[in-house]
Amino acid sequence: MRLLKTIIWIFLIAGSLTAQGFDAKSLGFADNYSAISRGVQAMPWNPANLGLERGNTFELNLASFNIALYNNSFSLSEYNRYFTKEGNGGKKYSEADKQAILDLIPDGGFRAISNAGVNAFGVAYNNFGFAVQIIEQGQAVAGVSKELLEIAFNGPTFTTDYYLHDNNPISGASFAAMKISAGYAYPLKPNKIKFLKFLRKHVSLISVGMNVNYYLGGAAAKIESSELKIKRFGANNDSVSYLTKIVGVSSATESGSPTGRGFGLDIGAVAKYKERWFFSLSFSNLFASIKWTENVERFALEESGEIAILGDSNEDKEVSIDTTYTIDQFETKLPTVMRAGASYKLLDNLTLVAEWRQGFDDYINNTTTPRVGVGAEYYPLPWLPLRGGLAVGGTHGFQFGLGTGVKVGFFEFDMSYAVINSLWPTASEGIFAAFGFKLQF
Repeated sequence: MRLLKTIIWIFLIAGSLTAQGFDAKSLGFADNYSAISRGVQAMPWNPANLGLERGNTFELNLASFNIALYNNSFSLSEYNRYFTKEGNGGKKYSEADKQAILDLIPDGGFRAISNAGVNAFGVAYNNFGFAVQIIEQGQAVAGVSKELLEIAFNGPTFTTDYYLHDNNPISGASFAAMKISAGYAYPLKPNKIKFLKFLRKHVSLISVGMNVNYYLGGAAAKIESSELKIKRFGANNDSVSYLTKIVGVSSATESGSPTGRGFGLDIGAVAKYKERWFFSLSFSNLFASIKWTENVERFALEESGEIAILGDSNEDKEVSIDTTYTIDQFETKLPTVMRAGASYKLLDNLTLVAEWRQGFDDYINNTTTPRVGVGAEYYPLPWLPLRGGLAVGGTHGFQFGLGTGVKVGFFEFDMSYAVINSLWPTASEGIFAAFGFKLQF
């Protein structure tokens, strides 16, 4: 029981965001956003953009919410067909249904992930930015092997030499924290700086920027190893033994005070080229980590047993071992990402964007697989933005996003959604949605 509770607790505190989250604008571009982001929303993407003109002096982010649900096997239509009463009529699965479901699952097993985020407060004044976020980042994923799913569908078929050994069926790390960010950008005029004068013919502005991020940790968990074994044994092959094991570390607040603290840097640069081009380069989460020092435990949870399948004995054996002890500290390393982007103002009301995202590690659902994408923003009316984008590679494979909003006077509202491995929501293996409100003066 303790093993099950621990797994559930890890999933509750874990989101599965990549090195940075998405917001109501960026998602509409399929996250190809670093070159076109401005003001307070630019801070997580490229702090240098705080130094670019944006048509206002002061911005206040009132609220921003995002949510994502996705998996690696089933689209929404397939889920409705096989796992809802309306889809299958409440009937038992036929052999054809069972095989169709198993065929949808990759050989590596089934994985399902969810996340949510809230930007509690953000403000930008001239070249300065300040933001407070309540974040949950992590990768806490249950990978269910295809062989186990076949057992679940068709029942156990324990041959006399049956043996299953699954390493790390549960893996990952996660944390929940308050992120406090302070950013500043400094614009440079190439024609006024000696070592930049060679750029002055075409580059009218260069801006460099930095965020300093401070983390107050509330909870964290890291699974260091896990194991599952099932084996038929005995003199007459009359028993099946099983073993489940999970080893990890955790920290959770008991009084509301932080249990961990951390630090990180974001840096970036952006250049304006021939008036209509912007080129952006940024690095997120440099030297970033959180050290957990309060209420820190290491746990090793194990459940094993034997089940008689032949003979007259009805006695099954079960053993649970819970080894938990206090340790000094552990560390959560945060994922480092580079983004290189470009935007081009094709028309006064149409801007095109492109971006390359490159992760440098595999922390917290990061990946070293590159991701490239394109997007566009079009204003058919001065107050109505229409956004779209797509990307390939990275964590999700193929992603397609759409967004819109309302921009009237000092008020701005944005909303967007995205799907993965599809162009249509019902055929997607996941869906992302976000909306946000902002005031600007």
